[in-house]
Amino acid sequence: MLRKFMFLDTESLEDYYLSISDNEDINDIKKFNELYKYLEDNNLIKDIEENIEELKVGDIIEMNIKVKIPKMYMQINQFSNIAPFFGQAHNLGILKMKSERDMRTLEEMKGVSNLIKDKNVPVIGESNNKKLKIITDINNIFLKVALNEFEGETTIIGKVKSIIKKGEGRDIYNLMPEIDKIIPNRQERRKFKKENPDLIENVSGPALEIYTLAMYR
Repeated sequence: MLRKFMFLDTESLEDYYLSISDNEDINDIKKFNELYKYLEDNNLIKDIEENIEELKVGDIIEMNIKVKIPKMYMQINQFSNIAPFFGQAHNLGILKMKSERDMRTLEEMKGVSNLIKDKNVPVIGESNNKKLKIITDINNIFLKVALNEFEGETTIIGKVKSIIKKGEGRDIYNLMPEIDKIIPNRQERRKFKKENPDLIENVSGPALEIYTLAMYR
């Protein structure tokens, strides 16, 4: 099977692979393929679509999902990609930022960028008929494509971390702890939260939270 990897956690892959083989002289793709064949041959991949009643923590699942990344995270990520340019351009004299307001704007840009610095990417996946969700956060150092290519139909494989039942919920992305530091007044925070609902991305069950090994098409 030919796969275009969107994400491959090579550190976890190495750990899993060494549990079935000591052959280290092959590349990561071959290791994944050998590991996948081992899981298949030993019926270790749970075949699920919508029913999670029989799943337990630690089970390995593979599922076709439609991926979405929280809107606020994507906006901040796009902004953080261009923010360093303004500081460098200022230092090189390309952009003139002489006023106090200009310098404050530059510092605010850096502050916004730091909201997602060194943080994992929150990912939400939805089954084909939207009855089951997958949530995970992935280390961006293992991304194989740009983040703007990530959304859409994808296959995900990983290990169940927790099971979120119907009627339960989980925040996969929440900027309010950072906002609390900036806005000390509780009433103002509530108003700000109400006016900016994208600051929190909550996923309601039924859903699975997983440790993701790979995502591919």
